[in-house]
Amino acid sequence: EWQRLDNKRASRIRKTYDYANLNDEEKWDKLQEDMINDMIRLEKALKKFIHKI
Repeated sequence: EWQRLDNKRASRIRKTYDYANLNDEEKWDKLQEDMINDMIRLEKALKKFIHKI
């Protein structure tokens, strides 16, 4: 989710996982796998832009 911060020179990218939380230990493996996969996708999408900074 893209969150535009109108009064700042920044924006925020956010991802939520509604099917689990820190108290749902039985769902941790899937949550961790999904978080890793999403971070890989984010890195691939931003890699060329980050390299320029």
